[in-house]
Amino acid sequence: MTREELTDILARIPEVDHPKVQFVMQNGATMALDVLLRLEPTYFVMRGREAGNQDEGRAFFLPYADVSFLKIERVMTMAELDAMYSDLPSNVKRANVRESRMEPAVETPLPLPAAPLDPAAIAKQNLLDRIRAAKSISAPPRPIAK
Repeated sequence: MTREELTDILARIPEVDHPKVQFVMQNGATMALDVLLRLEPTYFVMRGREAGNQDEGRAFFLPYADVSFLKIERVMTMAELDAMYSDLPSNVKRANVRESRMEPAVETPLPLPAAPLDPAAIAKQNLLDRIRAAKSISAPPRPIAK
């Protein structure tokens, strides 16, 4: 990624979403942005944390060339994405069809299950979820002894 590409992308992302931006590096490491401090010619300086780590407020000096892509760590609607690029004419005709049946895809939100308010019901549901998760993980097959 170049400096111009990075600044263009960050300028399009609403400032309220900047703390949700993550830089995914070419080696697979992910850096969560807190504050972008400086844009130097070949690298940028940011304060943030490594994804999956609780240590906040660390300084990172990241070369533009090592950034593979950026992601916003939250669900984005099509309207929000369109608003980010509202100043440009659309050069992509969206094929809003399902590939399998070629039917129009409809973005319908999934209904959320009613959240139990009783602590005992919450604990029971958590236990059931853990049991289901443990059952879904299958052990590797054992070799047959000869």
